[in-house]
Amino acid sequence: FRGEMDPTHSWLEALPKELVRSRPILCLAYAWFTLWNPPYSSEQAEHWLRDTERALTAQSQDTDKPDGPDRTMYDLATDHAVTLRAVLARFRGDAPQTVIDLSHHALDRLPEDDRGEDNLMLRGLLALNLGRAYLALGDVAAAADDIPQALSCYEKSLAHYRALEDDFNPSATLSKLAEMYRLLGQPERAIQAARQSLDQHLIP
Repeated sequence: FRGEMDPTHSWLEALPKELVRSRPILCLAYAWFTLWNPPYSSEQAEHWLRDTERALTAQSQDTDKPDGPDRTMYDLATDHAVTLRAVLARFRGDAPQTVIDLSHHALDRLPEDDRGEDNLMLRGLLALNLGRAYLALGDVAAAADDIPQALSCYEKSLAHYRALEDDFNPSATLSKLAEMYRLLGQPERAIQAARQSLDQHLIP
């Protein structure tokens, strides 16, 4: 999530596939990689997400045993899986309302405490996901009630990424904020967000 996709992928490729499929976190790393890197395969991401869900199901019966999987890692993997399910729905072009429902489902299961790094990152992804889904609901007139909600989602997303000192994701959020401000008839704020997005791209 900080742009270290290629070395992570090379490490995953060095492991036996059956070992990877038995570990939800490793399956998730493959899923995120295939979704966010060329050729951006939602089909492969779906494949690895299903392997993740199968591995989580297999582990669910053992998480409360003294020698079972660590509960924190199990919960973290589950948080990532439900978030990825929502993001994947948007990448596949599912109906915007489906994306919205899946995103809210994922947000509802995330911890209330925003201080955890993974929690902040996942909340940022889901806020961005919601914003794009609200925007896709229809034309400006029909979606007038949803635009302020989408704007709120994008603003939360940007706040989450900045809290993480993340230089990788904010430019996408800022560009979408610019689009939302334009639709709301706030050109000055749209220009400001667009300039910030450009500045983010130029960070060495």
